[in-house]
Amino acid sequence: MHENYLRGVYILIFPVVLSIGIVLIPVVSDYADHALASQAVNQTVRWFSGHVLAAVGFGLSVVSVSAINAHLRDQSYRLPAFILPVIAVGAGLYAAGLGADGIGPIAVRASASDPSLFFDGSGWWVSGTFMAAAAFFGICYQ
Repeated sequence: MHENYLRGVYILIFPVVLSIGIVLIPVVSDYADHALASQAVNQTVRWFSGHVLAAVGFGLSVVSVSAINAHLRDQSYRLPAFILPVIAVGAGLYAAGLGADGIGPIAVRASASDPSLFFDGSGWWVSGTFMAAAAFFGICYQ
């Protein structure tokens, strides 16, 4: 009974922490408009803590999948062996992208520059990291 309760907590912690992180990040209606994104960065605590919590949430996805796999194993079924490593890579890439997107503009702002410099310069680095993360994370749902 206690083990099943812990598994339930491990499974729920991923979407809960991820959701809290996403809700904390100030809304930017159009990320292509770097001035709007720069204004959101001015809410530094929300911007930073939202990105960090979302990154932690993706990290916790590995814990959640492990708990699901343990439950399935008790039911005489196992997830394919490649699933957990692929999810871990996808989660790591999401965490890296969220870390860069969360810390980069704040660091630029702290140097007395406009955060839009980060958004202008990061371009495909951050976007590409998120795309790779989505590809790895998405492999598991095919």
